[in-house]
Amino acid sequence: MDEIKDGKIPRCECGKILKPDVVLFGEALPQNILHRSWKEAESCDLMFSLGTSAVVQPAASIPTMAKNSGAKIVEINLEKTPLTDSDSDYFLEGKVGEELPDLIDNL
Repeated sequence: MDEIKDGKIPRCECGKILKPDVVLFGEALPQNILHRSWKEAESCDLMFSLGTSAVVQPAASIPTMAKNSGAKIVEINLEKTPLTDSDSDYFLEGKVGEELPDLIDNL
């Protein structure tokens, strides 16, 4: 966007600030997304935890919910997290963009 290059804040036609469809630090997760995440965690067989510190709540609790419901947890991260020794069944140390394709290629 040209506005960003010029140092201006991009805005929509209604005047509100445009931002990516992500949750930024300090923002709450939308409740519908959080509830769906919990539901999926309780019913999955396998969960990947990719490139996260695993400390920001409530998202950090989702892999633990999956583990408590019987799922296997695969963690890929540059360093160990609170999940590594408590919930992760498999830990791959490295960059997600490198480790995940290697994992998929070797299935």
